[in-house]
Amino acid sequence: MKTIKQISEELGVSKQAVQKRIFRAPLREKLQGHISVINGTKYIDDDGIAMIQAIYGTIDKGIDDGIDMSTGRGIDNPNHIDTLIAMLQKELDLKNKQIEDLIADKEYLKNQLNASQFINVGNVQTKLLEAAHQPTQDKNPLGFFRRVFGRKN
Repeated sequence: MKTIKQISEELGVSKQAVQKRIFRAPLREKLQGHISVINGTKYIDDDGIAMIQAIYGTIDKGIDDGIDMSTGRGIDNPNHIDTLIAMLQKELDLKNKQIEDLIADKEYLKNQLNASQFINVGNVQTKLLEAAHQPTQDKNPLGFFRRVFGRKN
């Protein structure tokens, strides 16, 4: 675990630059669970450090060394690949979980909407039936003053 200051020194950027990058999307969501605060100091675990380094383009001090960017061949250290694969697999698992949650939320909201529409249709039908069974009122009802000051029959 390292502090933001230690990470910024390794990357050769300012502490503020690392902090700003951490709190911007998409890195903010990826780092959830990888940051802990102890006595007011933020510590980031090794997986979080790898994510930050990936954003800055340097994983383990230079994954780009020895890579032909046009073909992607020539990586000398397979540990870099394993690190990248593990990080991408974690991201993929997180995205899959988010998709499952969104699908579940969508189904829940769909069921709620159907139930609400069913209730609304029932209420409308009830009101229509009540209106059909009510006796008709006079076509010329008495006005306010006539009711108050008018003659009694």
